[in-house]
Amino acid sequence: MNKIVSFYLDLLRILSAFYVFIFHVGSGEIDTKLIFSTPHFSEILGLNYYSAHYFVIVFFVLSGYLITMSASRPNISVKTFITARLGRLYSVLIPALFLSFLVAKFLIIGNYYPLDLIKNNTLLVQRFILNATFLSQSWSLNATPPLNNPFWSVQYEFMYYLIIASWLLVKNRLKYILILLIILISGLKVMMLFPCWLLGSLLYYLISKKKTLNFGISVTLFFSTLILLALILSGKLLLPFEKPIGDHDFYGFLLFFSWNFKADLIFSFLVATNVFAIFGLSKKMEYFNSSVAFKKLHSKIQIISNCSYTLYLFHLPLLFLFSTIVPYDKTSTIHQIGLIFLVLLTVYFIAKQTEWKVELWRGFVEKAFNFVEQKYIQLATSFSKNKL
Repeated sequence: MNKIVSFYLDLLRILSAFYVFIFHVGSGEIDTKLIFSTPHFSEILGLNYYSAHYFVIVFFVLSGYLITMSASRPNISVKTFITARLGRLYSVLIPALFLSFLVAKFLIIGNYYPLDLIKNNTLLVQRFILNATFLSQSWSLNATPPLNNPFWSVQYEFMYYLIIASWLLVKNRLKYILILLIILISGLKVMMLFPCWLLGSLLYYLISKKKTLNFGISVTLFFSTLILLALILSGKLLLPFEKPIGDHDFYGFLLFFSWNFKADLIFSFLVATNVFAIFGLSKKMEYFNSSVAFKKLHSKIQIISNCSYTLYLFHLPLLFLFSTIVPYDKTSTIHQIGLIFLVLLTVYFIAKQTEWKVELWRGFVEKAFNFVEQKYIQLATSFSKNKL
């Protein structure tokens, strides 16, 4: 991947995570009461739920591309791939899980909010286990942690990781059994958004086969899809098949976050097409790669991008925590800006200990795998001896 494309993908990650964060500043509520702002905040910034959801779909497309690229590297094994992915996910997921539960408990124990008004605050041990094992969205489940709905997308993505790893890294017919098993565990609603992720995977396939477009077509395609995406995300253009928010029923199945799956697929196609065009566009922009100014800008963008996963999973509990422990007036623009900067600054320092230290977490996962593998070998050996 050249530096122009890398720069653009980093920008998309930053924009997606930041929009979800700002959307929740404008929409975070307890018992239908806005906590961090007034309705004017979302109105003046043009924030809406559809756009926040579509930005998560942007993550899916980028993930499909990057994870397929990772799984396609030479000499990579299933164990190495899963260790790398779990290390990356757990570096942020586990600390964010603990923070979500602790902040919910703090709000209740401190009598800031009644117990029955904190959503997803029941069966906490089960919720922790389900989120840590990526099963919180399987079939009819919707077991996100208290105060932290963005966790829903993590299970979706992990199941997609397992499918692509089975397809690319398992070399015999066992791959089909594994993929079927993963689908059965995931359930209908998780698989409904798999095509969005798969478009990113297809994008990697096209790029790896050198199937890029010429510069003229790339320019036209890039800017036309960019304009369409901007119109959709600003709420000025409705996608075909876009469903009303809350219309979750699908022949008796509750779809929860997959409720808009038809429009999501169209949106993901536009995102994938836009990213595909940047590859053709970047061929004529190679002179930027040697530019000192571009190198400096790229390094800064990479630093911010490397905080995006932490921002995505930490921002809501941090918003609830800081708006409670410091004097805060949700009607004050100064207070709103202060809260935003406080969360962003905290996310930066958390990211330095989480996703910036992903190798440490991968080491933990690798040790756990080796321990389980060793115990399995011991049990198998013991069973064989007893049988003889």
